[in-house]
Amino acid sequence: TNVILNRVAETQGARIEGLSIEARAELDTRGIREGLDLALPIPRVELTLELATDAWGDALDALKTELHKRCPVSRVLREAGVDIVEDWRVRAL
Repeated sequence: TNVILNRVAETQGARIEGLSIEARAELDTRGIREGLDLALPIPRVELTLELATDAWGDALDALKTELHKRCPVSRVLREAGVDIVEDWRVRAL
């Protein structure tokens, strides 16, 4: 997310500073504890993105959309059924 967001911003002519990303994952431990064959052992990932940018409104929406299309890790997780919840905390540059 970090690398791809910065590349997308550069491509779109947006500035990003002070990017901080916190990730939390929910793990269904029944597969570990009970040996269950779980189709989705990590059902949810929460990302908190804190950043300053000059991208606002439609420009920020375009940045998010392009990030979702280009980030290979989040795409694989989403396509596997993982619920990825993002909390964007954006400050103006």
